[in-house]
Amino acid sequence: MDTQNKQTGAEGEQFAANFLKDKGWVIKARNWTIGPWELDIIASKDDVLAFVEVKTLTQSGGYYPERRANRQKFRNMAKACDLYLSTHPHHGQVRFDVIAVTLLPHPPEIVHFTDVWFPNNLGR
Repeated sequence: MDTQNKQTGAEGEQFAANFLKDKGWVIKARNWTIGPWELDIIASKDDVLAFVEVKTLTQSGGYYPERRANRQKFRNMAKACDLYLSTHPHHGQVRFDVIAVTLLPHPPEIVHFTDVWFPNNLGR
C-alpha cells in the first residue's frame, strides 16, 4: 500500500473512531494486528463488542467505500476476532460492522453499517 493510501486510511479510521466515541462507544483497540491479520477498530458499548472494518475514499465519484469490504476481508477479520477473543474474553454480543468514510466533499460523510456479516454463514 502506498503512502497516500495509508494516509487516507488513517484519516478515515480517525473519523470513524471519533464517530463511534460520539455515539457512546469505547474504543478498545485500533489497528490490532496478529500475524497477517488486522482489525481496524475494536469497540464496545453496553454488552456489544464490535469489530469494525473502516473503508475510506477521498471523494465519492459514484463509488461506495463499503463495497470494498468483501468476503475474504471478513474471513480474515473472523480469524483475527477468534484470536482476539482467546486473550480478551467477552460474554456479550459480538458483531462485525463496516464504517464507510468519504472524505470529500467536506465535511466527511460517514455511514455505519451494523451486523454486516455472520461468520457461520461462510463456514470459516
